[in-house]
Amino acid sequence: MRRVSNRTPTKRKRFLEALAQGTSVTGAAMAARISRMSCYDWRREDPSFAKDWDEAIEAGTDALEDEMIRRAKRGILRPIYQGGRRVGVERVYSDGMAMFLVQARRPEKYRPKATNSEENNKVVIINVPPGTTASDTANIAQRTRVNLDDT
Repeated sequence: MRRVSNRTPTKRKRFLEALAQGTSVTGAAMAARISRMSCYDWRREDPSFAKDWDEAIEAGTDALEDEMIRRAKRGILRPIYQGGRRVGVERVYSDGMAMFLVQARRPEKYRPKATNSEENNKVVIINVPPGTTASDTANIAQRTRVNLDDT
């Protein structure tokens, strides 16, 4: 007996539209009312659907990036409560979001510098008496590391 396909043009459209809005594959599958696994099967078996899926993911990622930029530049309104009552709002900006964005766009300038270079490494040999517990050894190593960081 042949299985009835749930791959309809309407479900395809709903799924791809949700992806293009920045929704996850799971969320897009829910929006289209098909299982996540069915979506992956469809993608594997239909090159046209796979291409449209990739384009929708790109569009969705652009939408998410636009929202990140908006929040970093314009902030969001956060309610202020006092005594259990809303008394106002404040505009809150995301410095972390802004830094994330500039690191992505100008990594040569804003990417954190690696601090674990060869010139910063120090080799220390610690002679620990036999029978010293692992916990005591770890404490000795920690104290030694802290002392070396001061040099």
